[in-house]
Amino acid sequence: PPADAAGGAAAGTSPLGPAPQPAADAKTPSLGQAPEPADAAGGAANAHTSPPGPAPQLRAETPAQLPTPAEPSVPAYLSGSAKLPPRRKAQLVAPDVAFRDVTFTYPVGPAGGAARLDPALNNVTFEARGGRVTAIVGASGSGKSTAANLLVRGFDPDGGVIEIGGRDIRDLPLDQLRAEVGVSPQRPYLFNDTIAANLRLACPDATDAQLMQAIAAAGLSEDIAAEPDGLAAAVGEMGERLSGGQRQRLALARTLIRQPSVIVLDEATSQLDQATERQVLDAMWDLAGNVTVIVIAHRLRTVERADWIVVLDAGQLAEQGTWPALTSHQGPLSHLLSRDP
Repeated sequence: PPADAAGGAAAGTSPLGPAPQPAADAKTPSLGQAPEPADAAGGAANAHTSPPGPAPQLRAETPAQLPTPAEPSVPAYLSGSAKLPPRRKAQLVAPDVAFRDVTFTYPVGPAGGAARLDPALNNVTFEARGGRVTAIVGASGSGKSTAANLLVRGFDPDGGVIEIGGRDIRDLPLDQLRAEVGVSPQRPYLFNDTIAANLRLACPDATDAQLMQAIAAAGLSEDIAAEPDGLAAAVGEMGERLSGGQRQRLALARTLIRQPSVIVLDEATSQLDQATERQVLDAMWDLAGNVTVIVIAHRLRTVERADWIVVLDAGQLAEQGTWPALTSHQGPLSHLLSRDP
């Protein structure tokens, strides 16, 4: 397989390697359309500083509700232009995401067993403001990926509340929640099928042109253009014909074509070189204002542009604020930067 997602292929050869026979297309339930905007914005709890802009309080009574997804359709932002336009519909508002005193411990041993580890998250409170980029950083094991997992209800917290648009996510149907929150993971799962088939798992009605637009936003266009079979190229079992960086970018394109209102990059660019990683993250910054973006960072310097930075340490909130504020003193972020390669 190619050495890296940013690398090119030798002349006359496929950048994806020898092609196995693709498996038959699997029928996958399609996702619904995007919800109507929430009408309540949340404020962040922070002992040091506050997120940029006014922070109105979440309404405890009658929180804004996300409607049940409608029949599947091609996302409007993939309907014609060569790159992702600013918004699906002008009236839609990106929702706030709020963690409020969230505590979670992974269970150990048989169900109901008493053995427990230390909390993966312990009374963590922060907010990712709607339409902005929030970065979550911290050392390995600090709880970053746990936060992403809780956001899509891979687990439910032992204590506290997680809200989207002012509503407890436990009050949302699970399929609706996961249609609204798109997570691009560090180790994506790809099926032994074509590039197009893997992308259409997220949007079965998408045309080839629309797939290419999502691919362009994920920074994978050159790789596909160099592949003789294009979108029909097989990726192999678990994407074995792709480099690590190509797998990550294909998974990101699959997330983008769904057009969720919240995008979470869970170290989704960790296998990219720095230049390609910045290219991909620049595309996420272009989307900000129209969706809520949460970046779990692999390289700290790549999130310098984030509107808000949350620093976790051993499952606890160490500090949060803007990059200039957090790097103006020798605090937890500055300590991480001193160790960042």
